[in-house]
Amino acid sequence: MPKELTRRQKQFLSQFLDIYQETEIPVHYVELATRLGIGKVTAYEMLRLLEKQGLIEAEYQLPPG
Repeated sequence: MPKELTRRQKQFLSQFLDIYQETEIPVHYVELATRLGIGKVTAYEMLRLLEKQGLIEAEYQLPPG
């Protein structure tokens, strides 16, 4: 059973979902960090936490070529 999210985690998830709905494509953590004005490590760790909670799903893609 997932733990209750903190206010900060809920805010991050909401902003992430807004960006995802706007672009309609998977969002890379670097782009997310840039758009939210936060550090790349912070964005990455928050995404991992939300994935562990079962709220989002990571998708790994290799660049073409």
